[in-house]
Amino acid sequence: MIIYGKNIIKEAIKNKRPIYHLYIDKKFKDMAFLNLLQKKKLIYHFLDKHQLNEKTPNHHQGVVAEVQEYNYYNLDEYLSPYSLQKFLILDKIHDPQNFGSILRTLATTDFDGVILGKKNQVLLTGAVAKAASGALEYVKIFLVKN
Repeated sequence: MIIYGKNIIKEAIKNKRPIYHLYIDKKFKDMAFLNLLQKKKLIYHFLDKHQLNEKTPNHHQGVVAEVQEYNYYNLDEYLSPYSLQKFLILDKIHDPQNFGSILRTLATTDFDGVILGKKNQVLLTGAVAKAASGALEYVKIFLVKN
């Protein structure tokens, strides 16, 4: 999965999501971000803006990462007959920005997660991660058959 933007990548690092490749714009000037990468001993490569734009055409703030795909949770393993659980059920959400906004809002609640159908639904992409502003790392997402 390709993710982009400083905040999303910071949250991925904070939550120990495996990062396979990390690319930084040669003109990147955020020393605090670069210090974080060095502190975490992450290897990164400097690219020019054109090369970064080939990785993703979206607004990336000079930072792009290839990370481990999101592992959806198994609803059957998570459900408990001994406690009240609250889930948001989404169906036919096609816009990644809307989906990301929903995840961002859900991260501030006491819901146990979100249930998505596998068909006719935007799944997790870099655009969803960007719109979620890091919330993807905090919300349990369950993928079920429609």
